[in-house]
Amino acid sequence: MSHDWWDVFHRPEMADLFLVRQDRELNATIDFLKTELKLVPGARVYDQCCGIGSLSIALARQGILATGADLCDFYIERARQDAAEAGIDCTFACADAFHFLPTQPCDAVFNWYSSFGYAHDDARNSLMLQRAFESLRPGGRLALDVPNAPGILRDFQRCLARHGISAGRRVTVVRESTVNLIRGTLDQTWTWLTEGQEPITRQSAIRLYLPHQIREMLEQCGFRQIQFWGGIDRSPLTLDAPRLVITAERPDA
Repeated sequence: MSHDWWDVFHRPEMADLFLVRQDRELNATIDFLKTELKLVPGARVYDQCCGIGSLSIALARQGILATGADLCDFYIERARQDAAEAGIDCTFACADAFHFLPTQPCDAVFNWYSSFGYAHDDARNSLMLQRAFESLRPGGRLALDVPNAPGILRDFQRCLARHGISAGRRVTVVRESTVNLIRGTLDQTWTWLTEGQEPITRQSAIRLYLPHQIREMLEQCGFRQIQFWGGIDRSPLTLDAPRLVITAERPDA
């Protein structure tokens, strides 16, 4: 597998099968972000690894000034097109989140839908948190959404299949997972079966961080007031929680 597997991983079908959110989930996520990041109309927010920009666009509908960045050019193209068709003013940049900074300090940053932990190197993953810290004004807030590693390991699912439609074609994706206990990664092989096309295989890997490890990384970047939840319903973080949702704050001074 390429060290930077994400450079060649993403496909347009990925957006239709995994990045398009149902209204109920989208609305609940927006409510969580607005409340926990203290977003009001006119606030500036940075959507780190924004994908197709669904969260940025939804926040912009409510008067929030959103900037999104993602390395995948056809995700950014779709985000810009969706925003234009909806008459929504958002800024989307095709850029590497390990390095990108918005042009102005933000009131909040969020990194959502398991976009953190792509690198095998902890120091490199910490760069993404450092960029988030540098993007914030003093007192600004961060929200991070990652898999709950203890829950994944306890209830491990080796294979998942999802079916959908993309560009008018039937698509099935089969995801086969293994855990590399030495590297601490969830390694996955994705097989895309698109109607009328040859099968395509892609690989991915994501670091399985325990909550205390992410806390340490956030504190090293300068974040304080770190809180953990088991989901956007603000349930306690337990082994049964499917997600690990974290908020933190850049100190005023």
